[in-house]
Amino acid sequence: MTTSRLLPAAALLAVASLPAVGQVREPFPVPFTVEQHAVDGSLGGAPITGETVRETYGGSFLVSERADGGRTIVDFSRRELTEVRPKEGTYWSLSFGRFAELRRRLEEAEAIETAPKQKALGSNDRPAVRVEEVRDGSGPSVLGTLGGAELPTKHLRASVEAGPSLDVWVDPAAPRLTPEGVAALADFERSVLGTTDGSVGPADLLQTVRSREGGALAVRTRRAVGRASTSAEEGPFLETVVTKAAPIASLPAKLVAVPEGLRRVPSPLEVVVSWAEDEAAIRKGGRR
Repeated sequence: MTTSRLLPAAALLAVASLPAVGQVREPFPVPFTVEQHAVDGSLGGAPITGETVRETYGGSFLVSERADGGRTIVDFSRRELTEVRPKEGTYWSLSFGRFAELRRRLEEAEAIETAPKQKALGSNDRPAVRVEEVRDGSGPSVLGTLGGAELPTKHLRASVEAGPSLDVWVDPAAPRLTPEGVAALADFERSVLGTTDGSVGPADLLQTVRSREGGALAVRTRRAVGRASTSAEEGPFLETVVTKAAPIASLPAKLVAVPEGLRRVPSPLEVVVSWAEDEAAIRKGGRR
């Protein structure tokens, strides 16, 4: 989940959508779409390129659409994540807080047979994130058709001492996030995708780059996976690549609605946590 400078027409839309004094500004006042895919280089052999996912940002929503017709709806005003699966006739919803709680419980259940869970780091214990520009001739704008931007993409590396690093490429031709948008994505990514022990993770590194670059869209990110390396230049890696980004007139209402007739089911995470906790209780009881 990613974003730079808009076309003049889109800028006019932004002015028209400014909130009245006293109102809370929506994270994404100017709607836009992004098409991206993941590249998995963590399994050995040739990297595997995933399917293209279309993301639509608008108002207080982010919607990710997949080729199979399924979509994930992130409602930032309600801090809620909804997964819609029309082919299966089902959907599920979880709040950000509930999602984070389930992730912590899963780690605790899985730690029964391994090592005790480390004490969560406090905000004062977290190492500082450093961002530096990598001058490697990253090349022209990959989204240069947006406004005909001539500036090249910028390659940045966010890292912490003796910890993870994240390579991020930003494009001057792509839509740019508002400060509210940067904050909303950081809240979502830390709750749903971030670490559970308070340590600095990829979500924190990406948020630092976004803030430093004034809400710039990350058109490519790359990070190392596994414990052997903190650099993605060599070894196993995970990557996301944006191939298209453009402003749109409005966010279609149907994208954020759950179709009638779908059956609400538990989320896969709830099912896994329930199973893991049952297994952990059995293992714990067997050691008495």
